[in-house]
Order: sequence, then structure tokens, then C-alpha cells
Amino acid sequence: MKRFVPCFLALLLLLTACSGPEGPAGNPSGDPEPTPVAQGHALPKDNRDAAGTGSVFTDDNGWYICAAGAVSYYDYASGRTMALCAQPGCSHRDASCQAWVGNVNSFAVLDGVLYATLDDAGSGASLVRKELSGGKVTVLEQWDNTDNHFYTAALGRFSCGKATLHLECRITEQQADGRVESRTEGSSLLYDLAAGSYRELSVPGTLMGFSARWGAVVEVLKEPDRMSTEEFTALYGEDASYGRYLYKNTQRRLLLWDMESGDYTVVADHNKDGYLMSVDPAQVYGMEHIYQCGDQLRLLNLESGESRTLLTMEDIIHYWVMDSKAFIITETEAGYRFWMADLQDGKPVELVGATGAAAQGLVLMDVTPLTLSIETLGGVATPLITRNSMIPTRKSQIFTTARPMQTSVEINVLQGERHFARDNKSLGKFKLNGIRASFSSKPQIEVTFDIDVNGVVKVSAKDLATGREQNITITGSTNLSENEIQRAMADAAAYEAEDSRRKERLELHNQAEVLAYKVDEALSKCKKELDKDEKARVKADLANLRRCLRKDKPEKMNETEEAALRQAKSQLEASANHLMLLYSAEQTPGDGTDSTL
Repeated sequence: MKRFVPCFLALLLLLTACSGPEGPAGNPSGDPEPTPVAQGHALPKDNRDAAGTGSVFTDDNGWYICAAGAVSYYDYASGRTMALCAQPGCSHRDASCQAWVGNVNSFAVLDGVLYATLDDAGSGASLVRKELSGGKVTVLEQWDNTDNHFYTAALGRFSCGKATLHLECRITEQQADGRVESRTEGSSLLYDLAAGSYRELSVPGTLMGFSARWGAVVEVLKEPDRMSTEEFTALYGEDASYGRYLYKNTQRRLLLWDMESGDYTVVADHNKDGYLMSVDPAQVYGMEHIYQCGDQLRLLNLESGESRTLLTMEDIIHYWVMDSKAFIITETEAGYRFWMADLQDGKPVELVGATGAAAQGLVLMDVTPLTLSIETLGGVATPLITRNSMIPTRKSQIFTTARPMQTSVEINVLQGERHFARDNKSLGKFKLNGIRASFSSKPQIEVTFDIDVNGVVKVSAKDLATGREQNITITGSTNLSENEIQRAMADAAAYEAEDSRRKERLELHNQAEVLAYKVDEALSKCKKELDKDEKARVKADLANLRRCLRKDKPEKMNETEEAALRQAKSQLEASANHLMLLYSAEQTPGDGTDSTL
């Protein structure tokens, strides 16, 4: 579905760095993709002091596009999109492709070299580089997941050979009372690409952009209190947009921050200056930053700290800047209107014929309106493609079977923001049969979501041991109204606490079942290596855990039963520690996969 996406249009307006390339690197095959991904004009060469990142990266002659794991280039002059791969007949879908990078979260191209952050749900996050002339992917930094630490990383801004990188870690911890709590810790890093080193930045908010020579722009925000669909509808009516409500009522402060000393000054404040928005986080032009404050577009000088008004207009709901021109959308009771203004004279001109729905159509992007998931053990909705992901896109994840000797799995494709399958919309189901049955090893099932430029979703499941594969093609999955999307988001927010608690108990139950299975298997393989007393303790603790599992159903578990299950699980983990160390050497590579279908 094509949607109006105020915060994400910035991805199409990214700036080049201090010394960017003069055209596509590598040796393109020349094979055109079905449709150009993006169109636009080159940015002025004097705007090279900073750069933004995302799914698209621009130089003077076109766009770099990183979608479905490979790098392509859209050339302004020819209007063609080319994969940066010279191999005839290459599908550009796997590591055999010269343009292959992997599961890119964010990227930028500097001097013919691509820098990217990769996310792997199973192993962690990494920062990599790749020569676009055909070199291999080199890992610069790696953050490995552990049993209770899960990492994601995203590139921020580039300036004069330095880049900001946001590192996030979700940590799960067992409390003294047996409860498992999770928290997220984030840090901002300044990475020196030439030196291959970084330092942590104590940013007082969200880093919106920076110049390595002048300083940084920081946004501090506070969203309004969340409300249920019923509460929102009662206050604002059936046709009101919940997303627009959040967008307009989020309180923001814009800070000018000294990256060395840590001092900052307040540039603008929502409560004092009116509605405030830095729509494009990458809009630091050299040492200047453009932002919206009320009815004004303003320009902040990072060196002097002074701001000046570029233009004034009422009813601005979105803008972006390109070639020293501002493209503006206003919203009135009569509908949307689309404007262009030269930032030199500050005079907006309405584009002929661009009114109402037509104006809205000029700023539409292809994105996934809601998260796409599959159903896993216990009815959990496990996401593969998150909402607002730009399309085309491709994402794969390895799963395994829930039970020993299981020879088939059912893939239930879901759309929605809730934690459980039953609360989301099922888009289709299919079965993968013929999985190689085994007691001693776990099958590895690769599930892949592939969304093309037309929004058609292909979901496939492949048994990596046998090569057997099944798939389903889903059309029209993104044909949702704005009200349907906002209702789904509001429901997810309203039930977040309840769903999280239910999911926490289910995960505890699933972890306990997996532990019981592994310990039982380890006993059958290694019992001769244990002394009599140790074997007796393990068997007794295993029996106790199984009694708890038989008695407790995750959806009906009370706090006393939950505490007992946690205690039984912890007791077995302690007593079977030596056993599992003995057994670990005999495990097959597939045994490390715990996400179950």
C-alpha cells in the first residue's frame, strides 16, 4: 500500500559526504530492474559535509539502493536501475552475487566504499564495509548476542570521514522473586572510518545530525499519553488519525550540542515556540540544519548557534528540502495542497494541479503498513518484516521444529502489531512436508519473506537438510485504509502490557520444555559419565520440572505456579550444568536454533 509517511520520506533525500563518488562504482551488469526505485535530482556539491543513511543513498548522478540484500544503482540520466554485479544471469539474491551485502539495516557510500550495519536476529549486529568494485564484505565491528543480550545497530550521520552509530541492547534478567524482566540500553558511538576506532557519545537525546567540525543537533521528545481506540474515537471522532495525533502533539526540544564538552543550548522548545519538527534527520547542510518551528521553516547555524527564518506558511504538515528548494504539504479543511519554495527568496508557489488527493500522491512511498510475521510455538507472532519497511525488501530467518521426529510444519503468515497470532490477521497458510525426522538433531527451516515493488508478498519455507521447499504468494496484503492501520496500532498500544505479560509466561513455559527435552536427551547419551549422586539429582529435578509443566498451562498460569516453574527450571539448570557441558560436544550444528515452528 502506498502511504503518506512524514518521517520516512527523508530516506529519499540523503546527502553525500565530504568527498563522495562521482558515479556508480563497480562494473554494473546493465540488466535493468523492472521499475526505477526512486527519481530525483542531484544535490549541490557544496552540501557534502554530512550525509544521511537508510535504504537509499544519493550521489551527484543517481541513487544507491540496498534492497533484498544486494546493492543497485539508479542513474538519473538513463532512468535505469542496475545491480552492481557483472555476472551474467545472476539473480542478485544470495552471497554468490558481486553486489551482495546481506540483511542491511542502514548504509552509506563514501569514496566507492559501502558501509552498512547488518542485523541478524540469531547472532547479533555488525558494522561492515564493502568495496563496490567487487570486493568482499569485511566486518569492522561485531556485537554478538548472548543468552540474555540482544543487539541491533544503525548508522546515523556521516561527516568528514566520521560516522555516528546507534547501538541498542535488549537485556533480559531473572529477578530474585523469579520474574524475568527486560530492559533496553542504547548508546551512540562516533566511528572514525580511517582509524577504525570509535568512542561513545553521551548524547542528551536523539542525534538528528552533526558536522564533525562544528557540532551536533539533538532532539529531545516526549510523546503524549497513549489511549485506547475507544478513548481516541470518543475524543476525536471516527475519521481522526491516531498517527497524526501523535505526530502533532509530541513535545520536542531542539538542542545545539558540543560533542567534545557535552554542553548544549536550547534552540527551540515545543512548549514555548509552538509545534516543532525536524522532519529530515539528515538535513545538516555543511554547518546548517533546517527545522520546522510552528508556521516557519528555520535554518540553524551550528557554528554561531543563530537561527533565521527561511519562509513562513500556515498549516504545514510536512516538508523536505532538495536542490535549495523546499517542497511543502499543507492541510486545510479543503484538503492537501502541495507547494515549492525557493529558500533564497522564501516565496512559496503552489504547484499547478497538485491539490487534494493529487498533492498527497506526490509524496507517497511504498512501505509495509503493518508488521508481517509467522506463527511460532505457543501461538506467538514472530516478526520478520517490521511496519514501515521500504519495499522491495527481503528477510530470512532460521527456525526449527517444536518436537522430536516432527516431519512437517505449518506456516501461518500474519499481519498486525500484536504479540500473538490470534490477535493479528492471517494472510494465508501453507505446509512444508517431508522434513527429515531425527531425535538427535534439530531440522533447520529457513523462512523467507520477499516483497516486490508492487507489494506482492512471497513467503517460502525451505528445509536446509533436504532442500524441500514450499511457498505462498499473497497479493493485496497492503490494501489497508489509514483508519484500519491506526486502529491496529492503537489496539497494540492498549494491550501492550497484557500481551507482554502473557508472552513472558509463554516463553518461560517454552524454555522449560526445551530444557527438559535437552536434559533428557543428554542423560540418554552421557549418563555413564556421571556419578550416582549427580545422576540422581538431575533425574529428580527433571521430574519436578515435568510435574510443573504438566500442571501449568501458560495462558492460565497464576503467580504462584509461575514462581514454582521458574524455581524448578533454575534448579534443573544448576544440577544439570555438568551434564550439559559433557553433552554439548556431541551436539550437531543445528542444535543452536531455538525458535520453533
